[in-house]
Amino acid sequence: MHELSLMASLREQVLIHLHQHQRREVVAITLRIGTAAGVDADALALAFACVMDETPLATARLTLDTVPGTVLQLAALELL
Repeated sequence: MHELSLMASLREQVLIHLHQHQRREVVAITLRIGTAAGVDADALALAFACVMDETPLATARLTLDTVPGTVLQLAALELL
């Protein structure tokens, strides 16, 4: 289940971004996932819930946008 390691990497990058911009909370995260990216959206959502638990990202809303191609991209990040 590589979705777990993808979410762990995302968590670290978002926490760094949060600290650098002196923000306290992440409201929403939007990811673009290509239909040929080899990523299971349901597994990614489950991994998000597991990996973000007990972090400043725990209450963030995750939106997964499916697009054509192989892209896996952080499309938007909403901070408070």
